[in-house]
Amino acid sequence: MHPRYEFNVNLRYQGAMNTQASNRGMVDPKALASNMVVDLSGKYPLTPQVHLTANIINLFNEIYAASRVPAGFRPGHPFGVYAGVAVQL
Repeated sequence: MHPRYEFNVNLRYQGAMNTQASNRGMVDPKALASNMVVDLSGKYPLTPQVHLTANIINLFNEIYAASRVPAGFRPGHPFGVYAGVAVQL
């Protein structure tokens, strides 16, 4: 960590998984494929109590299914950029 700012990289890997409790050893046609998502975040202090923050979610815009239940496939989080101000009182 640098004394003036903070920078983080996060890798999230989810292995392939079946979505049916029992499929008798058969390949699940509705299984979720494996995926890896890269996130970045940073923080910069303006004062000891006020920090600027920024997050980039899914840096490479990986397209993946996050779940299948309860009502069909759900997409994973798309590319997103978020910024804010954190204040400590």
